[in-house]
Amino acid sequence: RGRRTARRERPYAGTEPVAGPADCPERAALGAAERRALRSAMARLPGRCPRLLEALLDPGDPTYREIAGELGMSQGSLGP
Repeated sequence: RGRRTARRERPYAGTEPVAGPADCPERAALGAAERRALRSAMARLPGRCPRLLEALLDPGDPTYREIAGELGMSQGSLGP
């Protein structure tokens, strides 16, 4: 496994572009539209599912214990 991984991994050589198509205004607008659609779909979920998903996807990367405390749920009911 170690040799296979070593062959696939290539160190950063500085050849990748720093800025590219992902930085264009159209891409930013599409990303914003996708985020709005996702938030809208999450809001239509039943019960506390929207709050749970928002907590799990929080960029602060909270622990299951923190999420459970915030939502008033047992840690075991959140998942593995």
